[in-house]
Formats: sequence, C-alpha cells, structure tokens
Amino acid sequence: MQTVQPTSPRFRNSGRSRIATFVVLLIVVGAAAWGGWHLWGNVGNADEGNRGVQTHTVGRADMLLTVTDDGTLQSAANIDVKCEVAGGGTILWLVQDGKNVEAGEKVIEFDPAAITDQLNLQKSVFEKATALKIQAEQNLAAAEIAVREYKEGTYLQSVQTADSAIQIAQQNLSSAQNTYEFTQRMVRKGFATQLQLDADQFAVQRAQLDLDAAITTKRVLQDFTYEKTVKQLEATREAAEAQLRAETATLSNEETHLRHLELQLSKCTVVAPAAGMVVYANDNRSRWGSSEPDIYEGAVVRDRQSILRLPDLKSMQVKTTVHESKVDQIRAGMPARVVIQGRPFTGHVVSMANQPESQSFMSANVKEYATLVAIDGSPTGLRPGMTAEVTILIAEVKSAVTLPVTAVVEKRDGYYGYVQTPTGIEERKLKIGLTNDTYLVVEDGVKEGDVVVRNPRAVVPAAREEVSLSERTASRDQFGEGQTAQADNGGSGGREGGGGRQEAGGEGGGERRRERPNPAQLIKQSDTNGDGKLSKDEAAEPLKTYFDMADTDKDGFITTAELAAGMKAMGGGGGGGQRSGGEGGGRGGETSGQPAAQPAGAAQ
Repeated sequence: MQTVQPTSPRFRNSGRSRIATFVVLLIVVGAAAWGGWHLWGNVGNADEGNRGVQTHTVGRADMLLTVTDDGTLQSAANIDVKCEVAGGGTILWLVQDGKNVEAGEKVIEFDPAAITDQLNLQKSVFEKATALKIQAEQNLAAAEIAVREYKEGTYLQSVQTADSAIQIAQQNLSSAQNTYEFTQRMVRKGFATQLQLDADQFAVQRAQLDLDAAITTKRVLQDFTYEKTVKQLEATREAAEAQLRAETATLSNEETHLRHLELQLSKCTVVAPAAGMVVYANDNRSRWGSSEPDIYEGAVVRDRQSILRLPDLKSMQVKTTVHESKVDQIRAGMPARVVIQGRPFTGHVVSMANQPESQSFMSANVKEYATLVAIDGSPTGLRPGMTAEVTILIAEVKSAVTLPVTAVVEKRDGYYGYVQTPTGIEERKLKIGLTNDTYLVVEDGVKEGDVVVRNPRAVVPAAREEVSLSERTASRDQFGEGQTAQADNGGSGGREGGGGRQEAGGEGGGERRRERPNPAQLIKQSDTNGDGKLSKDEAAEPLKTYFDMADTDKDGFITTAELAAGMKAMGGGGGGGQRSGGEGGGRGGETSGQPAAQPAGAAQ
C-alpha cells in the first residue's frame, strides 16, 4: 500500500481540491442564504401568518371529475294521497306517520262542518227548484190544452154559430121580402095603406143588414180571429216551454251542486288506495330557522295538495340539487355513488330539472337544479327522507399531469403556476383542463418532475398582481384615465391573498360564499318614513311572506335586530358579502369547496 506524504504533489493537489470545494460550498450556502432571505422578505411583506414555502412535485395521476352534494332519499314510485276537498280543508284526524296500512283503511279525515252547512242549505234550494219545475210543467200542459181547445173546439163552435146567424138572417130576409110583396098587392087593391107598405119595405132592408152582418162576422172569425187567437195561445205555450227548460236547467244545476257537495262530504274521509307504509308529505321548508312540518292534525291544506305518500320501498332514488355552474356537465345515465348512513350504493342519473329550484328570500341569486339519481337494484332497509351523499362521475382522465388547485393563480389573462428553479421562482402561464375541486389537469406550462409552489399567493408577490401593465393600458384605452378604486392588499388571509377578488382556497385565498342580504340595508331600502323599522306595508314583497315570523315581539314592525336574528337562524349571517379565509389562508394544499366546473377556483 502506497503511503501519501503531505509534501507530495498529490497531497498538495488534494489540498487545493478541498479548498476549492470549501469555497464552492461557501458560495452555494451564501446564495441559498441570500435567496432565503430574499424569499422570506417577500413572505414577510405578504402575510405575517405564513410559515414558509409549501411545494408540490408535479406528477401524473388518474383523476376522476365528480360532483358531490347531499340529497334526500325518496321512492321512485310513490302513490300520493291528496286532498280532494274543493278549496282545501283542515285535517281533523291523521293516521300515524310510518304506520303500515291496508287498502281501504281510513288514513285522513278532514273537518266536514263547512261542507255540511252548505249541503243542508243546498238541499232547500234544490227542493225549491224542483217545485218550480213542476209548476212549469203544469203551465206548459195547460198551454198545450188551450191551443187544442181553441182549434178543435172553440173555433169550430164559433164558426157554427156564425153559420146559424147567417141562415137565420137569410130566412128573415126571405120572409120580409114576401111580406113586402104581399103588401104591395094589397095596396094596389086598396086593402093596405101606404104606411104599412113602408114598414114592410123597412123590414126587408133590416133583414138584409142582419144577413150582411152575419156574413161579415163569419169572415172576420175565419180570416182574423182564428189566426190571432191561435198565435196568442201558441206563444203562451212556447213561453211555458221556455220556462220549463229554464226551470229544468236550474234544477239540474242545483242537483249537480247538491251531488258535488255530497261527494265533497265523502272526500272528507280518505282511505288508503293501496297497502303500504304511510309517509307524511312534508316539505320541511325552513322558514326563519323553523322546520315546522306542513302535514299535521289541525293543518290547513289546499286542494290537490299531497298529504300522504305510500312509497314503493323497492325502487328508491335520491333528489339532490346541482349548482348552475355544473348543470351542463351532467347527463342522464351518468354513473353515481350514493352513501346512506355509511352504506354505499351504485346508481345513475335519471333526470335534471329544466328550471332552477324556487329560491327563498335569503338565497340571493344562487341557482340550483333538482337532479334525480336512481339507486340500482332493490335495496332494503331504506326509508324515505333519509339523508344521502351523492357523487356523480362526470369524467375520468388517465395519467394526466396534475396540480393542486391551491398551486394555480387565476389572473385576468389566464392561469399561472410558480416553479422553483436553480435561479429562483419562475412564473409560468398554464393551460388547464378539468378539475375535481382538489386537483386540476395541466395541459401545458409545467411538466412531470417540476417543483411548484403550493401557496403562491402567500409567498410570491407576482401571484398577487391581478392586473398587468399591458392590461392597465388596455383598460385606459377602453375607459379613459379616470381614477379607479384600488383593492386593499393589506392584512393577512382573504384580503391580500384574494387580490381584490375573493376566492375559495387554502393559503391566502378567501372562501367563496353565497352573497346574503344585509339586514340594515334591507331595512333602509324599504323604510319610507325613516323611522328605522319596517311595517308590513313598507316591506318588500318577498319579505312580506316572512313578516309575521320575523316580527318576534308582535308589535307590527320589524327592526334590524329582529331581521338579523331571523337571517342568522336561517344561516344567513348578519350581513352580506363574501367571507375571507382565516389568518394565513388556512393550511396549504387543503381542498376547497370550489365547484368543479370553475377552474378559476384553482387560484387559491
């Protein structure tokens, strides 16, 4: 073995090598120290609550794009038992919720008092209408007899009387003429006077006038009296017929109303149309923090409102709601996973509503669409109303380059990531794809093996610059040189991390929240008399619905405190706007509640 002497050239070369290595180490350590001091200086300027740079090594992974939300279990084939009492009614008695009933068993009884009173009154009206119809029938019969009586009796009798009068007048005329002729002969012989002759001549004239009158009487009877009398009698008969039709229609209407009331009285008692388990059709809609059910004994229900359901427990589905930002991604037939009380089930999307669910007064402008997810097979041990967690699989990406959503910053001109390089942190523009609220697919900008900053808004000043110089110039070209409001970048967490825009996320990004109305603003907007509180007349239309619930002291006015308490009970908080993240923006890399359909939520 060769021994190396300290004075040998080899030893001297080794010593020089060690010195060079030491110098290099000093340089590296110094550079690292300077970089760390510089980076920590930036961190200090950004946020006192941050503890340092959090990193993530870019890799490839299979990624599932899903939508997850809670829903309510229901039967896919319900038999609804509805209120069929016209105008609704009051539930007097109700079968116990969850009871198994047989077909034909009484399940609901409505208060029949009002219908009974109407029914008794209607019976009296019906009997009066019956009497009027009978009278109209008799009047019509009499009018018909009168027509036949005149045509077949009275008229013929009058004609015969006229004929008899004519014959008598003719006979009288003939006798008067004979007498006059005889008197003329007697006057010529001297046996009669001129005065007697004049009397007989007048008798002839009188008989002629009587005959003419009898003939005229018959002609008037035949040409005028008959037609006039017949028309009068027929008009009376037709009027009687019309009156009978009117009374018949009235009686029919009154009878229909009577039968309707009798039917409504029978509808006050409801029986089960089939055997099954009774489930109350409660919507459980929250009103000012109250979850009072719609169906209970004493409740007033409307016509056609569902009271009970007899569900088919072998065919179950979940009704959930999907945010409007995700609606276009979901299609019927997509696979789904349903978890109910820890039990997993498979399922598929059945349908989505075309219109959003009705909004409550406190939901601002959030739109959600009802989605039905059918559970495969015939599950057992499930009951309608159970809470279910639904996860819908939208897409599956194999071996994709992924980044945590917290490592991506959204600016106006795109998305950016921050990669650690030997020369420092480098900003890179990213082309991103799908996201599942935890990771997102990066199509360009970083590659496998790159180390990216996971909390860029907290430690990289450039990540907090929302508007670049070129963008500012473009905005001046479009809007001029007027003074604009500046975002407050001071403080920790949501304000500076959000860069003037609240975002969901881990470090530095405020969590995106639904906007809620501010109680004081609501009072001020509608307070027309400026007394600092609202009467029911002053309240806006949506608030009138909840006025009595909000008016806790029942003084007829809603104060700011009462309105705030009602909103707080609903989870609306005391004011509007967006809630920023906690100090330091939370834990780095923690997933947010940002919807999958908005990659912008990656900038957290």
